Parts: sequence; structure tokens; C-alpha cells
Amino acid sequence: MKLITLDHLHDIAEIAPNSEVLISITQNAIKDPSWKVRLSIAKQTDKLVCSFGKLIASHHLLDDLSQLLRDPEGEVKRELVHAFTKCIRSLDLVKIKEFLLPVFKDTYKDDYANFKEGVAESICEIAFLLDEHDVTDELIPILVELMKDKSSGVKIKVVEGLVKLSKVIGPKMFNKELIDSFNNLLKEEAWRV
Repeated sequence: MKLITLDHLHDIAEIAPNSEVLISITQNAIKDPSWKVRLSIAKQTDKLVCSFGKLIASHHLLDDLSQLLRDPEGEVKRELVHAFTKCIRSLDLVKIKEFLLPVFKDTYKDDYANFKEGVAESICEIAFLLDEHDVTDELIPILVELMKDKSSGVKIKVVEGLVKLSKVIGPKMFNKELIDSFNNLLKEEAWRV
């Protein structure tokens, strides 16, 4: 019964987004010892962010949700990182820099390729919110590292994200390191898209 109720938490939060009880229930579910409960929250994170709204989601849930990206269960963190790609632009930038970005910087070297694909997508979404200097200094080095990943899926997500970013930032985002990474991808024998 607990899981069925939690699966509809975002629907309930939509009706009463300022409810301290619902915020508390969500915070407790994020930290629940059961991986199935944490998975339920991870799967609906984008809907929870929309239901609670920018202020509550950013100030009361984002710290705990960010820590859930370190979950020992691969399925939990995979679902969460992919849910974040759908709602990052609905979160407060200051809180993203404070909570989410440091976790991405720590976890992008994870062994799980599907998780790293989500990290690449999320980092590219965050880049749309940052100024050009922050993108170049903080995010491009991570994306360059992800372009060296063994998984072609990770590399594809990075390239797709960089193409979108270049349309916004323009050619000045392509520093020497990034151009060298593209050249290395072109030289890879296994690199076929």
C-alpha cells in the first residue's frame, strides 16, 4: 500500500503543494531504507518538482534528491538522473549550483553507462541556465571527460547536448580542449553514429 500511495504523491502535491506534511512525507521517502520506495520517488521526481513548484522543490527537496544520485541501487540513480533532465529548468539556479552540480561533478565517473548518459544530458540542461564563463570553466571539462568514455551512448548524449548548447552560446564555447575531443572522436575506429 505504501508504494501505491507514493506512486501518486505528485498528484497529491499538485492539490496541496504547500503542505508541510507532504513535504515531510516526500523527504522521508527520499531517505527510506527500501530501495523500492526511493525508486518510486526517483521515477516521479520531474512531476514532484512541477507539483511542488520551484520554491519548495528547490529549497526543501533538492538537497535530499541530489544525494539520492549517490544511491547504491543503480536503477534508483538512473531513473532520478533521467527525471532531472526533464525538470532542471524548473529549479532555482542558486540551489542547482549549491546541491545538484557538486553531486554531478562527483558522480559523472560512475561505472553505469546509462547513469552517465543522464548526467551528460542533465549537465547540458544546466548549461542553458549558466552564463558562458561558468559553462566553459565548470561544465565543459566534465563533458570533455565524458567524451572519452568507453560507452558510445554516453558520447552520443554529450555530442547531442553540445550541439544544442552551441546554438545558444555560439562558436566561442569551443575551446581547444573541446575541439581536440571532437577530433579524437572522429579518429576512433569504433565511433559510428
